Amino acid sequence: MSTRRLDLRFSTICGLVIAMGLATAAFFDPLPWWMPVPLVALGLWRLWPAWQGREAPAVGRTAKYALLLSMTALLWASGRLGLGLDGAGAMFIVLLWSKLLELHSARDLQRTCAIALFLVSANLLVSQSLAQCLFAALTTIAVLAVLVQRQLVGRAARADAPPPPPPPPGEAYAAWSRSWKLCGVLALQAAPFTLLLFLCVPRPSLLEGLDRRNGRSGITDHLEPGSLAHLALDRGLAFRATFMGNALPAPQDEYWRGLVLWSTDGETWGRHLPGSQTEPPREQRREIARGPTLTYEITIEPHGQPWIYTLDCPLNVQQSELDTYEQQVGFVWAAKYPIGSTRLYTATSVLGPASDQPIRHAIDYLAVNDGGERDPRLTALVSELRESSRTADGFLDPAQAVEHTLDWFRHMNFIYTLDPGAMGAHATETFLFERRQGFCEHYAAAFSLVMRLIGVPSRVVVGYLGGEVNPIGGFIDVRNSNAHAWSEVWIRGEGWRRVDATLVVAQVDQAGNTLAPDDHFDTAALAGSGHHWWDAQLKALSNRWDYVEAQWDRWALAYDQDSLATLMSYLHLGALGMAAPLVVLVAVAIPSLALVARIMRRRRYGRQAHARLWGRLTARLEHHGLVRDPAEGPSHFAARAGMAFPQHAATLAAFAADHALLAYGPPLPPPEHRQVLTRLRHALRQLRFSTHSERSRHSEQSQDPPFPPGPGSRVCAHRPGPPSTSQPSP
Repeated sequence: MSTRRLDLRFSTICGLVIAMGLATAAFFDPLPWWMPVPLVALGLWRLWPAWQGREAPAVGRTAKYALLLSMTALLWASGRLGLGLDGAGAMFIVLLWSKLLELHSARDLQRTCAIALFLVSANLLVSQSLAQCLFAALTTIAVLAVLVQRQLVGRAARADAPPPPPPPPGEAYAAWSRSWKLCGVLALQAAPFTLLLFLCVPRPSLLEGLDRRNGRSGITDHLEPGSLAHLALDRGLAFRATFMGNALPAPQDEYWRGLVLWSTDGETWGRHLPGSQTEPPREQRREIARGPTLTYEITIEPHGQPWIYTLDCPLNVQQSELDTYEQQVGFVWAAKYPIGSTRLYTATSVLGPASDQPIRHAIDYLAVNDGGERDPRLTALVSELRESSRTADGFLDPAQAVEHTLDWFRHMNFIYTLDPGAMGAHATETFLFERRQGFCEHYAAAFSLVMRLIGVPSRVVVGYLGGEVNPIGGFIDVRNSNAHAWSEVWIRGEGWRRVDATLVVAQVDQAGNTLAPDDHFDTAALAGSGHHWWDAQLKALSNRWDYVEAQWDRWALAYDQDSLATLMSYLHLGALGMAAPLVVLVAVAIPSLALVARIMRRRRYGRQAHARLWGRLTARLEHHGLVRDPAEGPSHFAARAGMAFPQHAATLAAFAADHALLAYGPPLPPPEHRQVLTRLRHALRQLRFSTHSERSRHSEQSQDPPFPPGPGSRVCAHRPGPPSTSQPSP
């Protein structure tokens, strides 16, 4: 082990390890389970020698490469190595903590802190929630405090120097306290300018195209058994809905429509179209408004997909200069580009039935692309339901087919559960005839398949069901756990009818207990969580925090070019166009920077302000021909200046006395110190000296020499050096 003494103090290294831990904690989700073990080992390996006042053992280049390659291999074996933020973030963390192997000097410390700050910035590319931003600010201050603390405590002695005396108790604590205080002051000073830049320069959408699995809601453009069940316990926010006029929809009307799937092979559902068409054509539709019309504002979280969510059934989505939305097949709306940042849009929906005529030449809502190979049990069930749904004249009645199929689900003891288990290769048949336990996608896919085989056009709709009303803000939080799938069948004369087969089956929690009808689709109840006395307090606290987050999303994350244009119009600068933000920046930033510079200058000099005032007085007298000798005291110089300017003799004497009091006297209490400085400034404003010609005329009239003899009473043709900083006796 090396015998060199520590170049960086233990308190500095300890603070650095803590700051690195905070920067790494933001990427905790994508890290593999074994990752904290080597990171903690590296931290302890570096801290233990520092505790003893020694450098860590020297690590050769071969050992460093071996450690790096082994960590890379483990990340690759865990599936956490790639080009996206998940894979790159984990590898970047390995590189950050590997810097502890070569942490010896202040330069190494600065490089490590820079990498940690870059890691904090990288995580903000993905998650910009209020909690994440506050945590990033805390981590940034912690990293900067390490650099400041290093400057305050200095460096430890090297091997060729005598051992330093032991630090007094509390020295490290005092240094860290000063470091955090200084970093906090710097952050507060930067806050107004950060706000100004935020208002005048809208945040760009940096998330487009970033591959981050954990930042998406999990709803994709295809549905297969089990594809939504993993979201059932995910409490992450999908979007918030604020209704105009505080008119909330009824719980049975809270079906949030996302996308429609119509292509199936009997197991999975998608929205593929024949030919080379990449986007579904807009259908010819008619709307039958038989319910109340609601207008609402949606704040949607980034999910990496283009579709947006509206209440069933949407009439229109308000367009903006930044975002363009288009209607696609099945009363669904989508943005032009994937949603990679928080977006805000306004939609209008009618809570009632609506229909669109299916175009058979583009989409066949009866096709099942399974090659004709079906389970005999499914064929027998379909034949039975088809025959029982015929009218007296032998025609198929779609409405009766729907009711008979729902009755079959109801009487065959199906169960709605979050954990149905694996269904195997033929998931639909296994679900219908063997397991009879499933999540919403099992019921929607199976019911729609049976309808098609009977001869009733059908499709699957994926979106969200319900939401949680926040009583403080009056808005609805729709979370990933509200993800839902349901069916729609075409009935002539009525249009597309929503059919949710999960409403007719029993529901059980993960412990096997049957839930009451009021608890259906309550994910907390489905998870088997009980109710405790502290639930009400936690719920109230959660509602308050959720309200604060909603305001952050509304005014910060959703601030875009449209919001900037609205702000400029409010300031009556809309006619300037794109130049308006620049005008605001110049008009506000330059005076603000000048004010901050003045304040910092005054704080920089502090109690030495009297020296600056005395220097200004001597410079003014020098301009009028009266030069102070470097060894001349303030009282004598003031007396000589009083003889040259008799009208200011008393003011000059008082000015010199106050200056001597602050320069050579004992420290005064802050109130008295400020009072004396005020007198000095007031006296300096009153001292206005006459020109040399005026003094000459006055001297000729009085026949007295303009300048009495005395030490330093000479007029130099050249400009003398700056006033001496020595302190002669008064």
